Amino acid sequence: MTNLTLSYKNSFKFGYNGQWFNSRTSDTDVWSTSYDPISRSPADFKTECVNTAKLIRDTTDLPLDVLFSGGQDSEVVVSAFIEAGIPINVIIMRFADGYNAFDIAYAIKYCEVRGITPKFVDLNIMKFLESDAWDYAANTLCTSPPLLPHLWLIDQCDNYVVIGSGDVFLYKNIPVKHGSVSDTEFYNINQKVGPNHIFDAQWYYREHEMIAALHYNFIRNNRSGCPGFFQFNPEIVLSWLNEPEVADTTAATSSSISTFYTKYDIYNRTWNTQFRPKFDGFEIVRLAMSIPNMRQTLENLYKSSMQTYKMTVDELRNTLERKV
Repeated sequence: MTNLTLSYKNSFKFGYNGQWFNSRTSDTDVWSTSYDPISRSPADFKTECVNTAKLIRDTTDLPLDVLFSGGQDSEVVVSAFIEAGIPINVIIMRFADGYNAFDIAYAIKYCEVRGITPKFVDLNIMKFLESDAWDYAANTLCTSPPLLPHLWLIDQCDNYVVIGSGDVFLYKNIPVKHGSVSDTEFYNINQKVGPNHIFDAQWYYREHEMIAALHYNFIRNNRSGCPGFFQFNPEIVLSWLNEPEVADTTAATSSSISTFYTKYDIYNRTWNTQFRPKFDGFEIVRLAMSIPNMRQTLENLYKSSMQTYKMTVDELRNTLERKV
């Protein structure tokens, strides 16, 4: 990791047992993350997205391959580079048999409107999940089937890869009954809390070890890249925390329990993104998989690699603002 950068000056840090950028060596290793403090007061979120695009351009001499799924996260990333006037290669992964046709239709339309010619990388997703996906899972300790083809896609790109991940997720630490919120939000709020978990009703920032599979795929291949655009530098993280929608969501008088949908409100206001259903192609893939419980199988194989690191929102803000 010595010569690699996965964020600006490696300002986003992750690792085990209080050390950074190391790998898991045992089931008892404890995973954690941290950010370097800001070096200047951040501007608004949209401006910081453009600034982040410029920082990425200044980080490498290689051409930029920006992965575009058709979701709003990756649309904002592509838009930030366009706004900054930075040339990029737009990369769209296309599953065989049209399994992700619905999702990438948004990416294709976006490119058509702006005169962008994307590069399509084709993948037979069913064959992949029956073969190479398991090697990717083993090499990165990834327990998420939808994430595995993205690890493969990184390896198909020759240049500096940029991924629209790393958005900050905040949640209120309270018990939530199934049915009171959407299935997606329920899943994100109550992921496998232990029997001794204490619900303290505070707002927390959370990072999953599973998401670090993106980072470890770069490390495994000894290449620098941007696995998380929205955490590439501390200023973009703090700018998101400073947006009014985040303040409204986490206010004491608010009935909200997470910022899961808040980011889309911010994207819509600042980047004029349009609402679309959240699909990744796996809604169809799961129905055709020969291993219907692949996620459970992976979780059983790598159950020690499903840790979550959390800190209160105040602790995160203090870390970013040097108030530690």
